[in-house]
Amino acid sequence: MKESAFQKLQKSNTLSKALPGLRRVFPEFWPQIRQQKLLLSVYCIGLIVELVAQLVRLWSLKFIFDYVILHDTDALALEFPMLADANQMVLLLIFSLGIVRVSRLRDVHYL
Repeated sequence: MKESAFQKLQKSNTLSKALPGLRRVFPEFWPQIRQQKLLLSVYCIGLIVELVAQLVRLWSLKFIFDYVILHDTDALALEFPMLADANQMVLLLIFSLGIVRVSRLRDVHYL
């Protein structure tokens, strides 16, 4: 049975085969990387903030589907007693505005 080009590429790009090359290249670039520590740390923080923003956006959608559209008041009363008595339209407005706000905050990253 012949291997496809994709299978050959997968086998050739394993981590164990790439590590010796990375060990040779990394010391060459370390002086330039060291000069950009602040930039790299700000980038990592921004990456984590974007990840959290996506999780919050999806969590808000979960609330909309579970507690507003499906109107599962028993589960809502157990998890969040203060939201159990709230009007569904108010909850929908709050969660929708939360999604919009998180999406806008995420878009600031790209400016």
